[in-house]
Amino acid sequence: MLSERKALHIISQIIEAEIHILNKGYLYRDLKPENIIVEKNGNAKLFDYGLTIRKGQAYSLKKGADDDDIEGSPYYIPPERVLGTPESESSEIYSMGMMLFHMLKGQPYFSTKTEIEEIIRSHVREFRSLTVAPQLKHCSAKTVRLVDKMIARIPSLRYQNFELLKREVSDILSLVSAIPTVVLKRKEILRKSYSPENTSEMT
Repeated sequence: MLSERKALHIISQIIEAEIHILNKGYLYRDLKPENIIVEKNGNAKLFDYGLTIRKGQAYSLKKGADDDDIEGSPYYIPPERVLGTPESESSEIYSMGMMLFHMLKGQPYFSTKTEIEEIIRSHVREFRSLTVAPQLKHCSAKTVRLVDKMIARIPSLRYQNFELLKREVSDILSLVSAIPTVVLKRKEILRKSYSPENTSEMT
């Protein structure tokens, strides 16, 4: 599990990578933690372009009745790919949202104890929790809303492009980063908490 600040920092860098890939005319299509390398200086790198295809191909993608193959990572695959419908930036944003949830929670959105086929079906089910708030109680309300919008099942309810998402993440990151990090001594905290005048509370 990563801190809210670190997770958003990594996501902000992956957004930049996604924008670069899109500007080159491609859709990445395989966002998952395993495809990200975080260097010692904190910089995140995206690699493994095995599922990358041209934007035009993705936007007009329509699976035939006999094409039954689904490629992707079960925990992060967008509903559109499961249904065999066209993919877009919002599809990538869905996968990124699922990945961000995993970073913040320390486990995937869907249970790891579930069969792979069931996990994939879960992405397209109509009945899903309205918000991730109960699972991300340690995160700010803005980050919770961010994740909720990123992983909306219906594409039109998500962020439609990475530029919009980039601004939102940047705004939240600036607020989260403004909260000072302090280093405290446990003995000092406990000594003040359990001073002689407070011993009655311990009995």
